[in-house]
Amino acid sequence: MTERYWLQTSGLPWQECTMQQFISAEKTAGFWPKVPGEVATGGFGSGALRGRVTYGEITETNYGHDPEFLKVAQASQITA
Repeated sequence: MTERYWLQTSGLPWQECTMQQFISAEKTAGFWPKVPGEVATGGFGSGALRGRVTYGEITETNYGHDPEFLKVAQASQITA
């Protein structure tokens, strides 16, 4: 399964990011990985900063509870 990394700041729309950007945001939020260079969480929230890691297909079944995220994530999916 493909991991994808997402960040949201201050109520702005979710944005896909690199793993390194996600790790940097985690550290800013106070979450440090046990293994350097790896993510510390599968998702986090700290004040105005939120992050999420997704695995595989992003569907309404899995993310219907967050329609704003679902819309952005589905629009950014690469189709073969």
